[in-house]
Amino acid sequence: AQITLTADDKAKTYGTLDEELTYEVTNGQVYAADDLNVILTRQVGEEVGSYIITITAENNNYDITLKNGTYTITPKELTRNDLGNVSFESDSFIYDGTEKVIEVTGLPQGFKAVYDDNTRTTVGSQNVIAVITGNGNYTGEVTLTATLEVTKANPQVPLVDGLQGIKGNKVESVILPSGFTYINPDQILDTAGNITLDVIYTPSDTNNYNSVQS
Repeated sequence: AQITLTADDKAKTYGTLDEELTYEVTNGQVYAADDLNVILTRQVGEEVGSYIITITAENNNYDITLKNGTYTITPKELTRNDLGNVSFESDSFIYDGTEKVIEVTGLPQGFKAVYDDNTRTTVGSQNVIAVITGNGNYTGEVTLTATLEVTKANPQVPLVDGLQGIKGNKVESVILPSGFTYINPDQILDTAGNITLDVIYTPSDTNNYNSVQS
């Protein structure tokens, strides 16, 4: 007897278990007691794409025509869980005049992160967006956010010496270089000789540097 056996096409989403392979008799008739010794095997592979489902059968009482099927693996919608140990952490840097960035770490092979608003040089903070896409086995994207911050630095204080004052006068009578102010300008110079006075140094760039006591 002539019969045709056709492997059923199957499909699954990437990362899920295979469906059971099945077939149909698409031409002719098989008698109930007859064993056709059908074997179905799928081409090896778990990446997105199409794979051949091979069907074999054997019974001397039948003239068997075999038709293979197709197993299709489709992309999975990317979720946060698919990223595993991926991390996008906020970070803070002390101002040094160079550009700062933060980066996603732990990306699986083939994954990519694209950033929005991820450079800062001057003092301040901003939200950074990282849009992560997968390799060819995934569709869609995952968005992560973190904060990039640059804080003020302490300036290098110029050395000031050689100033002279008159005993009995106030400290403020001694003129300081630009950027320096006395902490206690009403203090009386009541001791002759060398003395050390507390001052505050304020740099010209107050946006990026602190004022410091010296």
